Amino acid sequence: MQHEALPLVSVIIPVYNLEGEIGRTLDSVCGQPYGNLQIVVVNDGSRDCSLDICREYAARDRRICLIDKPNGGLPLARETGLEAAVGEYVHHLDGGDVLEPDAYRKIVEALQAGGNPDFALFGFFYEYPDGHTEPSQPWPMSLAEPRELLRRIWTTQQYNCVWQYVYRRQLKERLRFDERLTIGEDTYYTSQLFYEARSFVRIEEPLLRYRVDGESMSRSRYSDQAVASALLFPQLIEKFMRDKSEYGSLKMELLALRLQSYAMIVRGGRLECMDEWVGEFRAAFARYPELRTMGVIKSVRKLIDLYGRHPLLYRLQLSLYRRKGKVR
Repeated sequence: MQHEALPLVSVIIPVYNLEGEIGRTLDSVCGQPYGNLQIVVVNDGSRDCSLDICREYAARDRRICLIDKPNGGLPLARETGLEAAVGEYVHHLDGGDVLEPDAYRKIVEALQAGGNPDFALFGFFYEYPDGHTEPSQPWPMSLAEPRELLRRIWTTQQYNCVWQYVYRRQLKERLRFDERLTIGEDTYYTSQLFYEARSFVRIEEPLLRYRVDGESMSRSRYSDQAVASALLFPQLIEKFMRDKSEYGSLKMELLALRLQSYAMIVRGGRLECMDEWVGEFRAAFARYPELRTMGVIKSVRKLIDLYGRHPLLYRLQLSLYRRKGKVR
């Protein structure tokens, strides 16, 4: 490919207190053989040495546009990066994750071979603290249209991360992050992308390494803010869809999305919420039995079945789940 014919890709990287990791991320971007990049680094009020590290990289690579702003959270940092983006395509890359060598060349080649669609999606590796990696689940080949992907992410909570997609920047005028979200922000944004886009190309090869935090399930239980965010994102998605012609045909999938947000909160240790939700879970299971095996719901299904009916078995099951790290 001739360099002049290649599209500019704007890579947006939010940074917050990542002094031990951001260098690895920036090395993976700056070292890409595909050179037609705008690298927008948004320092979101870091309190460690992250900003100094980013300044060093910006001094060495003129493609880096460094923005330093007060802390406002991940969604607002991504929106700030979008305001500065000028590329034909955009990629949101989380600080701490890394690209595989030559990732952007492969993505651009796939876009051009596919007729320059609205977005490309690609596989990734889970990278665990001990260094071993596992590839992500392959995309179902039966999914041919972007809107078909909505059902998939709402029922599985898979493929919902914004860093799995490189999309046409023109779409950003119809897409919004919500700064109130600390949980579910990717699902909300990706749902809008899938609805507004008209075409895509898939790349099965893993092109990114997503760093898995091995301590994530041993942390303290969900805060009130986390609970509010987990409840809000399915509401925002339903509001976005309510005036769409497809809304009536997606009622079960939207119900699955809401129940999965409840399941996430239960897994986050807020077990007192089961009093309010157990009836809704059981009514939904009676109407749509397939919900029992969908996404996050599956991981707490036994607790739902036992709650209020078999107290001793419930406590034993909860103890087992906590030992296994399934519930905080």
